[in-house]
Amino acid sequence: MHSPRRTAIVILADGARADVFERLLASGELPEITQHVTERGGYRRATSTFTSTTIPAHLPFLTGRFAGSANLPGYRWFDRTKFRAGMPLGPWCFRSYNGPESRLVDRDLSPHAPTLFELAPGSVNIFGAIARGVTRRNNLGALRKNKLWLDAHYREDYSSADEAARDLLVDSLDNQAPFTFAVMPGIDWNSHYDDPFGEAAHDAYRRIDRCVGAVARKLKRIGRYEKTMIAVVSDHGHAPVHEHFDLAVRMEEDHDLRVAYHSMRAWRARAQAICAVSGNAMAHVYMRGEGGWSFVNGRGGIEAAAPELIGQLIESPSVDLIATRYGSGAILIESDRGCARLHESIEDGELQLVYEVFSSDPFGFKELPLRMSSEQALQLTAESSHPDALMQLAQLFRSPRTGDMVVSAAAGHDLRERYERPEHRSSHGALHDQHMSVPLAISEPLTDGPLRTADVFSMITSWIGVEPPSNTDGVSRLATDYAESPVEVEVAVASSV
Repeated sequence: MHSPRRTAIVILADGARADVFERLLASGELPEITQHVTERGGYRRATSTFTSTTIPAHLPFLTGRFAGSANLPGYRWFDRTKFRAGMPLGPWCFRSYNGPESRLVDRDLSPHAPTLFELAPGSVNIFGAIARGVTRRNNLGALRKNKLWLDAHYREDYSSADEAARDLLVDSLDNQAPFTFAVMPGIDWNSHYDDPFGEAAHDAYRRIDRCVGAVARKLKRIGRYEKTMIAVVSDHGHAPVHEHFDLAVRMEEDHDLRVAYHSMRAWRARAQAICAVSGNAMAHVYMRGEGGWSFVNGRGGIEAAAPELIGQLIESPSVDLIATRYGSGAILIESDRGCARLHESIEDGELQLVYEVFSSDPFGFKELPLRMSSEQALQLTAESSHPDALMQLAQLFRSPRTGDMVVSAAAGHDLRERYERPEHRSSHGALHDQHMSVPLAISEPLTDGPLRTADVFSMITSWIGVEPPSNTDGVSRLATDYAESPVEVEVAVASSV
């Protein structure tokens, strides 16, 4: 059987910070990535999707869709349509991917967001939580993953999973899958439990570099080096935490609300509010109104249920931003810096972001146009403290599972403490640049200008010759448009490991 003419490998450096990656790259501590990736192609910073946390932030690479567009708006979320009166809250309506419910990711993902595994049959997944379209034989390491993750957690050995991913990836190359997605979690784990700038985290970056070297040497031996695009990417950044602001507890103690939240209180009956934290630095908050859980609440409904809640959160140094529904299809964005209204509009067949600032800008942006295309919004905010924030808030509220109120933590703070063991010393999930800016190294030359992680999907489909869906959120930033000469892809099936 003939192999595909071009193949692609994405190595996900889970939790890698752009600045740390750049510093190690510049100092020569990532020589394999330099030789086999950036010198052949290039390096850029990209903006992730909101919420910037594991699983939702994998979606742009695998589906070309933002988290809200794919209807997976967080690591935890509540689905009003699945709630049944008379029953307590539970996994049937209140999802957490931290544990057995992670097996439901593929079912939860929008059917209108096909994965690269579905578009390019024969593709391989290594340790990724999203596997829709992957055959059992090509979902490498799936049976080992739970034990590896538990051993790493309890033995505090955060290298073993990275090394297992490397070995599986190198061994899989004999089968020449059109697309391979390999997750290496060590940077994220060391950042959470230790320090994103510490030596243990730096060692995890170096493990990824050694993985790239092993992959490149294998590709050269089998004659696939020039025909394989290698991308080293991250799903989110990290920021050290010096103060835990436990949002659910504060809602209970300060506002006399009966709140359901993870872990122990996720099953609460007669809850008045639900607090679903993702990455520890963002949260979806849902309020039960007079009509029960059936109806979505706008800002007015939240005020009616908890009159002082929004005002006190805005004043808290732990909270950076709050977003709520406001009027027909609009979002109200509030911070201690200012207030603005945002909504999406289609004009002459093109998506426009309409952004109206009241008094002063809640992000601290310099003056922006009232109407912007998605591309303009990215270009105007990419270098700011909140890169691509307008598009990312707009897309998040596309999902009916998004909270009545979205809370994004300030840098240095997170929104969870109780039941978080071991303590997280670093977090992610928020809308600020430390979490949203990620490194992107790719072995093909890129066009100029800012980019999003969703663009990687379009670059892969172009490179391997697969027709992408028409409703993706990214565009190809490859300097060469390979989509102009698509290839017929014949694939082999990876061996079972």
